[in-house]
Amino acid sequence: YHSIALPLHMSQTFFEVSHDRDYKTPVNFPCIFPARYALVLQIGTWWILQTVYMLKSTHMTEDFKVVATNRKAGFEYFLLEKFEAGLALQGSEIKSIRAGQISIQESYVDIENGKQAFLVEAHIAPYEQANRFNHEPRRKRKLLLHKKEIRKLWDNVRIKGMTIVPTRVYLKNGRAKIEIALAKGKKTYDKRAAIAKRDEARSAERETRVR
Repeated sequence: YHSIALPLHMSQTFFEVSHDRDYKTPVNFPCIFPARYALVLQIGTWWILQTVYMLKSTHMTEDFKVVATNRKAGFEYFLLEKFEAGLALQGSEIKSIRAGQISIQESYVDIENGKQAFLVEAHIAPYEQANRFNHEPRRKRKLLLHKKEIRKLWDNVRIKGMTIVPTRVYLKNGRAKIEIALAKGKKTYDKRAAIAKRDEARSAERETRVR
């Protein structure tokens, strides 16, 4: 057999009995294994790490899905800081959201007395199977945020005159989340510059495709 010494952190602990004492003293020293066993151990460890990595990657991909976006937000406003919030929903609402039946194009966020945040004018289509237990499509819905986040949003709205804009709704680990942003309105020339920049990008993309 060809032997190999494992690193110190993989060593085994043995006990050395002292003849003049009635207790045992732990002694660490490298454990010796045949080289073929060490190779099997290395291959097994590598396979486990690769499997865990692949499972995590697949899990992350499957558990995130965007169901609605607010395209007007980026055109009408400068989006300065974004926050993730939960949504207080009824059973029929979450089922409609999972089916993609939600629009936030005309919605906005309202903060009441600096204590609670609400999503206003977002449209969630009725769920057909809910019958008489269905929800009101445009009802005001509470946003789930930390108190510090609500206070920060409220201060920026009250003191700096900013607006809170919903940017997208997505499913994360099966739960509906909404991304909101502190925003500052664009002037007319800002919008024109954005349109010009967008048109230039489209023209460049067309030229690239023709080539």
